[in-house]
Amino acid sequence: MEIDMQQRPFFDKCLSAVNPRRTWLAIGTLGCLWLLSALAQAADDSYSGDVWHGQWLAEGTLFSLELQASGDRFQLLPRTPAGLQWQASEGRINGNSATVDVHYQGVSATVLVQLQSPLSAIVRPMSCQPDYHVICTLVSNQQARFIKLEGSD
Repeated sequence: MEIDMQQRPFFDKCLSAVNPRRTWLAIGTLGCLWLLSALAQAADDSYSGDVWHGQWLAEGTLFSLELQASGDRFQLLPRTPAGLQWQASEGRINGNSATVDVHYQGVSATVLVQLQSPLSAIVRPMSCQPDYHVICTLVSNQQARFIKLEGSD
């Protein structure tokens, strides 16, 4: 393949743009990003189902529930429901996060639970339907902190 000499400056620019120092810098940066994502995933996987298992109290309320974990699945059982008649589907644990579908007075919500430590978690709705329902309006952009009661393992 012959290169037209008038196009040669274009190819010289392309080849000169491949700087070995920049190439190693890019590879190093990608390697660091990969390592950080691997470490973040390892941190997510650091909590076993045993940490989740136990009785949890919504901070500042009398509302408590029991979480029974088995592998990456869990069940929620009302302990002190504070007069609320709710139902929850089987939840799924993924490292330090979990999701569960909750049903209450015609509302269906998917709830995200994130462990802050083995003794505390933040709970927030991921979705709530129907979105026009007053409960969905009230819980939008809200979160609750749950504390694991001692001796409830």
